[in-house]
Amino acid sequence: MIDLARVQSGHRRFIQRHRQAVSLELEIAKVQALRQAQSNPGFTPRSPRGLATAPKETEFMALLRFYARADLLVSLPGARPLPGESPRYVGRFRVAGEPNKGGAKYPALREAFECDSDSDTGRRLVKLTRRDASLWCADAETARECGVEFVRIEFSEAEGAWTPAARVAAPAPSLAKVIEKKAAE
Repeated sequence: MIDLARVQSGHRRFIQRHRQAVSLELEIAKVQALRQAQSNPGFTPRSPRGLATAPKETEFMALLRFYARADLLVSLPGARPLPGESPRYVGRFRVAGEPNKGGAKYPALREAFECDSDSDTGRRLVKLTRRDASLWCADAETARECGVEFVRIEFSEAEGAWTPAARVAAPAPSLAKVIEKKAAE
């Protein structure tokens, strides 16, 4: 007969040894890369899998902040509602409605949806924002992470959604100033 507890404990020991070996291998690779970088100033350190390591300033995760666009519903990445639950959307909340009058509504939140840039959610939202312009970037840092132009937006009470802020146009020059300028030339 097979002793299940003995097999499980052997498996646990194998997993522990494997994890220790992998972490030791990564430490050795880091030390080797550091030594090569010190001896050769033009050397780019690489990980054991051949990918370039991240520069020091990008090692830390950035906080991404998004607002919902007025015309799009972006489902929360990784959220799978159970049967009977309502779907969850980025930057929106659910307002119950009558089934005969269109059902539930999902107006935009005034607060920005926040996530880490290193998370699965963050990577997915960056991709959607870059590719489809599915969300508004709440700040310039998020726009830079997404690789899009930062557009200043404001919450419109009439629409109940985020819209681009009205740009103040430069006042048109008066006719007298235009005539004076042409006369001076």
